[in-house]
Amino acid sequence: MQAVKRLKEQMKKLLGGKQKYLVGSIVIIALLVAGFIFLDQGEKPPVNTQNLTVEAIRGSIISSVKQTGTVSAADRKVLTSEISGVIKSINVSEGDFVQAGDLLVVLGGSTGSTQDRRAQIDLEIAQNQLHQLLEEQRNLNVYAPVSGVVGDGLPAVGTKLSKGYRLTTITDQSILKIQASFNNRVEVGDKAELFFMEYLKTYEGRVVSASQIRASSGATMYNAVITMKNPGRMGPGQEVRVAVNREGGLVQPVTNPLTEWGEQRTVELEAAGTLERLLVSSGDWVEKGQLIAVLSNDELALQIKNQELKVEQARLEAEGHNLYAPIDGTILTINVAEGEEILSKSSILTMADISSMKITLAIDELDIYKLKPGQQANVVSEALPGQVFKAFINKISLEGTQNNGITTFDVELELEKQDTLKVGMSVEVEILVAEKKDVIIIPIAAVQDRGNNKYVLAVNEKNPEKPVMKEVVTGLANENFVEVVSGLNEGDLIQYTVAGNNQGAFQRMQRMPGPPGMGGGIRVYQSRPR
Repeated sequence: MQAVKRLKEQMKKLLGGKQKYLVGSIVIIALLVAGFIFLDQGEKPPVNTQNLTVEAIRGSIISSVKQTGTVSAADRKVLTSEISGVIKSINVSEGDFVQAGDLLVVLGGSTGSTQDRRAQIDLEIAQNQLHQLLEEQRNLNVYAPVSGVVGDGLPAVGTKLSKGYRLTTITDQSILKIQASFNNRVEVGDKAELFFMEYLKTYEGRVVSASQIRASSGATMYNAVITMKNPGRMGPGQEVRVAVNREGGLVQPVTNPLTEWGEQRTVELEAAGTLERLLVSSGDWVEKGQLIAVLSNDELALQIKNQELKVEQARLEAEGHNLYAPIDGTILTINVAEGEEILSKSSILTMADISSMKITLAIDELDIYKLKPGQQANVVSEALPGQVFKAFINKISLEGTQNNGITTFDVELELEKQDTLKVGMSVEVEILVAEKKDVIIIPIAAVQDRGNNKYVLAVNEKNPEKPVMKEVVTGLANENFVEVVSGLNEGDLIQYTVAGNNQGAFQRMQRMPGPPGMGGGIRVYQSRPR
């Protein structure tokens, strides 16, 4: 009441005695507003807060885009009948693998005339030509023939490459090979003692091949190949003393041989095209079957379309009532039975090329500019716990779709070759956008935005009870952590407040996982309720 009285007196001084009614009205309004504020505050439950002090640490931070999706076949076909009729025979079962041009369903019989037989031969020729073109198209995806290290001399993206072009070499550096000649017999499976003079150490090897030859002098010689596991520091060109264990004692070669890499394969292109994506660099380790490059060939795609038309024309001429496989693939469903009458455009069966699978994700417009073709993604499924599959962004839709006010863009990912995930499985996909290692990291909740600048509440070493606002420059961020480019050093202490009833926020902070590679969470030093 004293505050209201003082307010009234001040208003009288400002407005004069003649404004007493106006002053009275203002006081009444002020009382009403104060009452509403009091009531509104009274309805709010008390809020518990935790004042956390944490340490800026050095580690790695990964930014990614996560979304769920469903595995589907890269190429799926639904075969329908062109006419009404009766199913005479079904030549496949669900789960069967068929090749392009294989006869699947017979809807009508052949007359058996010479003209019909000639038409059937023409169809088979057209189908074989189509099969060869499709095989060449599959070879536009280049896979590692062996596990090993990628060699030098990789071409630049956009380079036109011919069939037979030597893209790179892949060397298995985990195995060393020694070729030696002996005067005495050695056999496959014999153990060998390999003494490396450079390291003064003996390792065990084994004879993997041996052959008897006749030397120019007429003497009988034995050429042998011995392999050993590379302990990690050895390479080709190192001299080694070899002694093969035989029943009669140790057998030594004529000369001390040199080491070689266990296996080296040249990756030769089986199709011509333009290098669209190069997924490895020189010195990278790759696994056998890993996708390393993708080519494109517009001319080949046109040839396939034209040949498909030729196959269809030959099919109509040979067996107008029969259904043939349009692609190499697996029969997923058969919707008819032998003897069944069907109408024109009836669905007969569904097939798909399940050797090549894809995942289509609906990505929010806020994240779409973070993505680009070729980015790698990790794929997991609840049905296969503990297993992680690799995928790469193949295509990003240019047009978004709006639903309930939210715009998303379809992003298609191509799964690396595998035989575990099945069509229709639900998966969780994490697309790796960016990663930084050995940087200063703090919880993202500790950063305050003030205008265009960012600040943290830094603990003052001289007066720890009175932290001070300190400007920082931030970099890469994810949902939990943010990189500090400048403004903080490793080990600096910062303070921030976490609000939540029953100390829930503080408990979540304690359970928060640390950045990748750190082996634990941010260290929380103290907690003081407010």
